Amino acid sequence: MREHPWSLKYPNLDSALNAQLQNEKPELLRLQASCFGSIYNLDPECSGIALFGLNRPAIATLREQYGDGRIESRIHFLAREDGGTETRTMNAPLLPHNTKPKMIPSTAKGKKRATRFTRLAVAEDWSLWEACAGYLRPHQIRAHAALAGIPIMGDALYGGPPSPVAGGFRNPRRGNAVAKPLFNGLAAHLAALQLPQNKAPITAPRPRPFQNCLRRMNLSAPSPQ
Repeated sequence: MREHPWSLKYPNLDSALNAQLQNEKPELLRLQASCFGSIYNLDPECSGIALFGLNRPAIATLREQYGDGRIESRIHFLAREDGGTETRTMNAPLLPHNTKPKMIPSTAKGKKRATRFTRLAVAEDWSLWEACAGYLRPHQIRAHAALAGIPIMGDALYGGPPSPVAGGFRNPRRGNAVAKPLFNGLAAHLAALQLPQNKAPITAPRPRPFQNCLRRMNLSAPSPQ
């Protein structure tokens, strides 16, 4: 969504939207925007809602609300079922690693942020979770999920398990069975944002690959309303 030292290889929407606005792209002119500004920095590996202000006063107001923790984020993710409690709270202080693009727990210098976890569904070895938090630091959900014993599926950076395979299919060149994962990438999705000025949350449906993965795992849970 925006430029960050850990994701410089990715293009970012802040720059792209403002460049297209300057080029008078009709779809953006219809929004009556004077400029675009992202309200938070969603990890690029995560799908979900991208929230932008359309002018400087709106950007300032929304960023202030987000910084104060008044905008709640609800992220859905898959993890290996550990048989633990249905709800968990993690508030371990986090500090950027000196050399790696990741967060590490640090009571001495880390900044404390709280994340609440709720198990939404479970089927055999896997479970679907919802993580709720206000202001999100980079990788906060990923690091806190790992510390809570439920690292996110596909998150090798924080010890998350790989996706289970969907069963074998034939490689036409070699003639042998090949294991195909049920899901590729980080199995995490920013499903809802609750703004203080809105009664109903802003929601985003789960991407089709994520939803298909849930179906194949027999993990049925309603999307946020």
